[in-house]
Amino acid sequence: MEKRIGHYDVVGLIGRGGMGEVYRARDTVLDRDVALKLLPADLADGPDRLARLRREAKVLASLQHQNIAAIYGIEETDGSPVLIMELAEGEDLSERMAAGPLSPDEAENIARQMARGLEVAHEQGIVHRDLKPANIKVGPDGSVKILDFGLARAFSPDATSDVREPASDMPTITQALTGAGAVLGTTAYMSPEQARGYEVDRRSDIWAFGVILYEMLAGARLFEGQTTSDVMAAVLRHEPDWDSLSGGIPPHLVQICSRCLVKDPRQRLRDIGEARIALGGGSNTFIGSPAEPMPRAAAPAASNRRGWVVSAMLGVALIATAALGLNGVLGPEPEPPAMVRASVATPDYVGLHLTATAPGPVAVSPDGRSIAFTGQDSTGLALLYVRHLDEPEASPITGTRDAAYPFWSADSRSLGFFSAGEVRRVGVSGGPVMTVCKGENPKGGSWNADDQIIFAPSHASTIHIVSANGGEPEPVTTFDTEKRDRSHRFPAWLPNGRDFIYLAVTRTSGSAVDEDSELRIVERDEGVEGVEGVDRMLAVCQTNADYANGQILYVYDDILMARPFSTDDLDFTGPAVPLTSGVMSIQGAHLGVFSASSTGVLCYAPSGRTFDHASLDWLSRDGELSDLDPAAKITLGFDVSPDGEHVVMSVIDDATGTADLWLLEIARDLRTRLTFASEVETWPIWSPDGLWIAYSGDGEHRAQIYRQLVSGMGSPEKLTDSPHDIYPSSWSRDGRYIACTHADSTGNFGIGILDMSDGSLSTFRNSEYWEAQPAFSPDGRWLAYVSNETSDPEIFVESIAPGEGRWRVSTNGGVSPLWSPEGDRIQYITTSGRVLATSVSAAGDGLRFGETVQLDSGAFIDPVRNFAVNQATGDLLVVHTAPQDQSNAMQLVTRWQDLLER
Repeated sequence: MEKRIGHYDVVGLIGRGGMGEVYRARDTVLDRDVALKLLPADLADGPDRLARLRREAKVLASLQHQNIAAIYGIEETDGSPVLIMELAEGEDLSERMAAGPLSPDEAENIARQMARGLEVAHEQGIVHRDLKPANIKVGPDGSVKILDFGLARAFSPDATSDVREPASDMPTITQALTGAGAVLGTTAYMSPEQARGYEVDRRSDIWAFGVILYEMLAGARLFEGQTTSDVMAAVLRHEPDWDSLSGGIPPHLVQICSRCLVKDPRQRLRDIGEARIALGGGSNTFIGSPAEPMPRAAAPAASNRRGWVVSAMLGVALIATAALGLNGVLGPEPEPPAMVRASVATPDYVGLHLTATAPGPVAVSPDGRSIAFTGQDSTGLALLYVRHLDEPEASPITGTRDAAYPFWSADSRSLGFFSAGEVRRVGVSGGPVMTVCKGENPKGGSWNADDQIIFAPSHASTIHIVSANGGEPEPVTTFDTEKRDRSHRFPAWLPNGRDFIYLAVTRTSGSAVDEDSELRIVERDEGVEGVEGVDRMLAVCQTNADYANGQILYVYDDILMARPFSTDDLDFTGPAVPLTSGVMSIQGAHLGVFSASSTGVLCYAPSGRTFDHASLDWLSRDGELSDLDPAAKITLGFDVSPDGEHVVMSVIDDATGTADLWLLEIARDLRTRLTFASEVETWPIWSPDGLWIAYSGDGEHRAQIYRQLVSGMGSPEKLTDSPHDIYPSSWSRDGRYIACTHADSTGNFGIGILDMSDGSLSTFRNSEYWEAQPAFSPDGRWLAYVSNETSDPEIFVESIAPGEGRWRVSTNGGVSPLWSPEGDRIQYITTSGRVLATSVSAAGDGLRFGETVQLDSGAFIDPVRNFAVNQATGDLLVVHTAPQDQSNAMQLVTRWQDLLER
């Protein structure tokens, strides 16, 4: 083999297998070790097959997960394709299994990591098709990597076909696999439907997963034979010897095997996520399992006993409530169950994620049996959690990173939420996350029985409607120009599924939250054509409102209020009364953190706690931290002056819910307010000469770029007049250009460049992907930015001049890129909160990237750039979220209607 392929220096052979030879190599651009898989030339024979391989490799490159060996690219040498892959150290699982059975703990740990990797791939519609121990690498530290993901599909006769026909030349059963051992070894892990030659889906991976788990525990091959036909016959006809899995093997591992190894794919475990949850101890039974349920776990540890007590109490209350519905069928009507108050704790090391910009407040399901919320763990990872009230603890839902504003479907089986500029949905019992439509910065949604979702696409938009199955959103409200509406948010369907209420934030006053927001109702009469209806005000209101049991609920000065409402007359029928005090509200978002169902279940977060405090810290080039402000508020963007002596920041005003720009003089810790308008001013950046602050203001319904003298003299100057929302991100060092992020009405982010010499605004990138947060290099030749073209947000660098080069910088997620003052490093924050720096240098007409080092962890992640560089010193300004109080996370009340009588 050649000593060099592309910019990869070949070091040596690692091994040979049915899919080709694997070599260790050195990436001379990114300065890292990689694996080169030299594929047999006949597997990609012809331009069609090679093109298909490239298409499949592009799809597989989107699989970025710690338990999947990533694909970095594809090269070609001597007519043979070469896949550039992550180098997974360690021994493959077949080598480890050759020494005998694994201990149950080791087998469970390996299986759990396999399930995590498979789940991520399956959620993206990617099936492995050739899962076997030889494709599982176990590192010295016990970490697991799945290799060769989806390559079987890349070499199938027609990788795009969905027709269920015999796939006679699948690589697992053709001469492309070298040696009878490879054929037999692969065939032993085929599902029955795959052995018959039919097209496969993720249930074939689940079968192979079950075979591998069985063999790890039993220490013997499950399906054997002297020929391929013998092995296939065993797969099709023989049942596992369950007696081999006795004697000290935990029953739940046996049941996982049994649910995966059902020959009829229609009866097999349908989602690997269920196995992952069972392996992680999050569930004691499989939902919808036709097999016997797994044995109950031992008594919970002391830290979980409170959850068991709460579940028992709630279970009694829910059963009693359901019994009331029989209404005498089983005899005299029973006495109503007493109201129950209980504290519902979040899982260990997980706190409620309630920032002002993208909170994930509690949401009670319509049937009252479950609650959903966004929780953030100690690493900064925010996921959607669901707590079924008859279970002891909440469980996370995979694929819901950074979920905001969760809302339930009418049948309580699915959840809607917002993430990465999209409206998304997911089944609470598992399954893939689906994108409904785009949404730039949504503010609440609601889902009716007709599968219609109403939502606010951004912080400065009207309410829109879209099918829960996807489509193009349409507006259903319009801004009131006399009241100077600036935001419609938090819509909620009324019981008829046709009319709805929402909160309108206006500019009529601006002196206090309760004076500049009002509750409105939209009556969408069935006889009226179109989607818009009659819109009228119901009441002045501080926060969002919801309807349940003949009452409209909302928060006023931390008191949960209830006001009787007629769904026939669509109006209030009496005065408001207080239900309970101490209910949290996030004034900057106009959000009360509560939810209630018509089945009588109320849940809320207690007041007296803050979730938006943080520390603002300096981070040196060597990773040393020092405090700037140890008790800062999370801002909506900040920047450091060119001389390093001041910081400008966008701070939310708790009294008005708007955001204003403030200047901090670092030496004296002196704060001075710079802007005084009633709108929201965000994303501030400093001009290179230090005289101006450019920022985004939403004074005319759309966010546009303004600039204000740092001295405070004069009025703000409007720089753009675009039909889209525009947010400044970086000012070129020569002062001529401002790179900005723009968002259209569909919520799609793109990148533009504002020419300060003539005021023209040109488009730099505007593709089907989410692209934002551009940053000029010091010499003005390059632009670093964020794109989600590989599914997760990653950092890219591209030349300002067209066609002169584009490179991907990050490999495990990244946001908020910043260049060092010398231009020798690109610094960014990963999606797990780590601050990384990648060295960069000029190489001819392009760039060369070198070592990536970690400078910090625990940084705050936000769509707004809360990350800045001191041009005078090279230090970074970083936000770290303050530790959250885990005690008394949520309060739950059953039969909350009884509070009305009290």
